[in-house]
Amino acid sequence: MKIQSPNSLAVEFHDCFWGTNGFQELRKYIKQSAEFAKELTSILQERSELETTYAKGLSKISARLAKASKDAVGTLANAWIGIATEMEQEAELHRYVADFMQQEVAQPLRTLNETHTKSRKQIEAQVERADKALKERRADEFKVKRDSHTLSKELEKLQEQIYAVKLGKVKSSSEKEVGKLQAKRHKLADSVRLEEKEYHDAAVRAERARQDWDSVMFKSANHLQNVEEERRKFLQETGVKYVNVMSSMAPKYVQICDKMRDNMNRVDLNLDIQSIISERGTSPNIQEQILCDFYAEDMVNLMNKDRRLEFLHRYAAIFTEDIQKELKSREVTEKVRNAWFVLGMGHLAQVYRDTPNFATEEGQMEVGEKLQHSDTMLRFLQACLHKVHATMADVDGLEKPRHPLQRFMERDRSKGLNVTILRIPEWVARDLKPDQNGDIQNTAAPGSPINQALQERGSRASSAGSGHGSVGRKEGFRQSVMVQSHIYPQSPTHQSFDQVDHGSGMPEAPPSYSEACKGRCRALYDYQARMPDELTLKVGDIILIHAKQSDGWWRGELRGKMGAFPACYVEEV
Repeated sequence: MKIQSPNSLAVEFHDCFWGTNGFQELRKYIKQSAEFAKELTSILQERSELETTYAKGLSKISARLAKASKDAVGTLANAWIGIATEMEQEAELHRYVADFMQQEVAQPLRTLNETHTKSRKQIEAQVERADKALKERRADEFKVKRDSHTLSKELEKLQEQIYAVKLGKVKSSSEKEVGKLQAKRHKLADSVRLEEKEYHDAAVRAERARQDWDSVMFKSANHLQNVEEERRKFLQETGVKYVNVMSSMAPKYVQICDKMRDNMNRVDLNLDIQSIISERGTSPNIQEQILCDFYAEDMVNLMNKDRRLEFLHRYAAIFTEDIQKELKSREVTEKVRNAWFVLGMGHLAQVYRDTPNFATEEGQMEVGEKLQHSDTMLRFLQACLHKVHATMADVDGLEKPRHPLQRFMERDRSKGLNVTILRIPEWVARDLKPDQNGDIQNTAAPGSPINQALQERGSRASSAGSGHGSVGRKEGFRQSVMVQSHIYPQSPTHQSFDQVDHGSGMPEAPPSYSEACKGRCRALYDYQARMPDELTLKVGDIILIHAKQSDGWWRGELRGKMGAFPACYVEEV
């Protein structure tokens, strides 16, 4: 196996072992590593027992030699007595080695294995509980969502029936029957309102459960990485101890021990972690937030225009209220912060570090986690609100509003219902921050490679007049690396979000490339490789193109090295 340089690789398990499958793969590897440590403990214990047995044998024959030489006369006997004495010294040396390996090597390693096993089982139990809770919340959310849509459909049919009676299309209906229909409509409308409120609450509970699951997965991966690093460091130290004690036994062991020491000195903990990630890593940390999709939002569903707008305005008010509540929750942390230092929100962690008596390290991490969850929840609520505003504009025939999050929203259908997913890579989410009003703002510098790439891709697609592209849910290390200007894939049953939300005036995504082609391109921006199979680009580099892939990445050759690079960082020449 070829070992890659750690400078070009990720160093955290939580970035590369994500989701249920990723955790299962990581747990499998950690268990294999623990079995290796246990087997090594057994081998070292047996080695200690062999030293003890050998020392006993040497001591026995040393006594026999001393006894045999005692009755002898002359210098020859004295020589053999001296040999017997040295033999006893050698036996004492082996007894020292046996005791050292038992007390300083085998026993501590056995204790470490037991501690790690107990810790690993606790982590696995936490992950299982979080995964179970998330599945239950998702199941409750779907059930309430289905019931809400069913009641909304029934209410719409009843509304049309009453409307037909009022227009005189149904001649046999009496005033009494009309009154019954009106009463039934009011009752059904109340049921729809309650069911939609329950669905909204279930969606929020499911999102919070997902955030809890996200936190558990993040902490579990970090904990398992710490366990693996601790185990590997201990095994390295154990190997060094073994080499040192063996090298002290006799000069004839020096050459062998030097080779062994060289091998142990070559151990690189960071490189080991990189090798694990490179060979076993599953997917990057990209959050998937399932947004609310109400019946009235789907323009395919038949519904009176005025009633649709009434429902949409109600949804907008609900999400606006949720955003205000979330902002008030953030204010609590800000008040605590301002009581100590007058600094910005971004300096909260620094405040705690500069004030040791204010909070522990664990408290600092909890505050940071709460702020991160608050940002995530505000993005969730803002995305839901934007969808509602876009639908309202579509109903009124107005230009659709734009939003920084619309580039990361994907639509699909699951079990006959629309499902909208907000999928933002972690490194992009850092630049999408809520302001004091809760609005999501792109905080990236105007001249940053990300923003320039977005403008270029949008203008190229618009001038080319190409059809709508799509970005699939690809598994692997490289998911939607650059921000996507076209989000929802088209299907025969519904439109893409760009079509609904922006009309023909918005830039479309560039056409996807599936076939290989030849050519050359020039790097427009610097790019630092994040994976072993990527190329590091400098402005002005000329790259030979070998293939153009549909995920926005090309493969090429630069300075004799083959690898992948983002297409939005280059231009063809």
